[in-house]
Amino acid sequence: MNAKQANRAILFGNSESKLDVDKFVNFQVAKNKSFSNQFNMDMKSRITEAHLESFLRDTKNLSEYNTWNVMRAIRTLQTVWNVTEPTENAAMLLKRAMREQGRAPGSIRQYLKCMSYWAESQGNHINLSVIGLPKPESRVPRILDFETVAEIIIDPRLSLRDRTMMAVFAFSAGRLSEIQRLTVQSVNHKDKTILLKDTKTRKEKIAPIPAKYYPMLHEYLKARTEYLTSIGQSSDALFISAKTGHALSTDGIREIVYKIGRLYGLKSCDLHPHTMRFTAITRLMEVMGGNASMVKPISGHSSDKMLDYYNRVRIEAIKEKMEGFSY
Repeated sequence: MNAKQANRAILFGNSESKLDVDKFVNFQVAKNKSFSNQFNMDMKSRITEAHLESFLRDTKNLSEYNTWNVMRAIRTLQTVWNVTEPTENAAMLLKRAMREQGRAPGSIRQYLKCMSYWAESQGNHINLSVIGLPKPESRVPRILDFETVAEIIIDPRLSLRDRTMMAVFAFSAGRLSEIQRLTVQSVNHKDKTILLKDTKTRKEKIAPIPAKYYPMLHEYLKARTEYLTSIGQSSDALFISAKTGHALSTDGIREIVYKIGRLYGLKSCDLHPHTMRFTAITRLMEVMGGNASMVKPISGHSSDKMLDYYNRVRIEAIKEKMEGFSY
């Protein structure tokens, strides 16, 4: 095994060929390009895809990820729900049809809001208060067992990159897009912190790197540098692809998380990137004694009230403490 192969094995492990993350990412890129082409060709309204994308990004200030999601939803409205024009009447019919098919309130809300964006981009207006958005379901966020998170981070079956990535998810409470955009410059070795750019508020968040996980991150960064040198590549991205040396895409990171879930017998709904965010915030609330003001700078939430939601999640922890309760 030469130096290049040795560095690759240290950084990415030997299991990546089975997963073939890069093949998956290339497929996703091709799929997205195909989607973009079909969207542009089939759009029957007078608005072009370029104009819609510009409207969502520049006027509505949506992130790249959210822009793509809205455009994908509009495509679904056209091809699946046969919506040809974004009007209030069409919105009423859509709401009724989705309810009849048993679609979740959250899903109906999402599509109605996307239809509203579509109408607004054409200079029209859909009064959603008249349509009546279904009330969102009050659901407790799905979180991963803390012991399972700890096991994943030290699991020798996983590559150094994947274990480091899961550790960053676990202590930073970062969203998928925020983790994907991390660079080596995001890591402050002097203060032992990591800087994330909130994709919702566009503000910066700083997460302290726990002493337990800093050595792993440091080891990963060293192996990452050696690997890039061995393949003659350079990249600022924190988490890189084994094949190209370039930044992993959000799809690539998502598939790695799903792969880890399958390894632990978990479904994608039980372990996905946002599960890690919910889990991290819940753990932070416990560690900080429920002090939301100490968690907000890390999680990026704007109010204490929003974090109260996570105080109710770990009811099993309360039950455990109450086991021996008596007078």
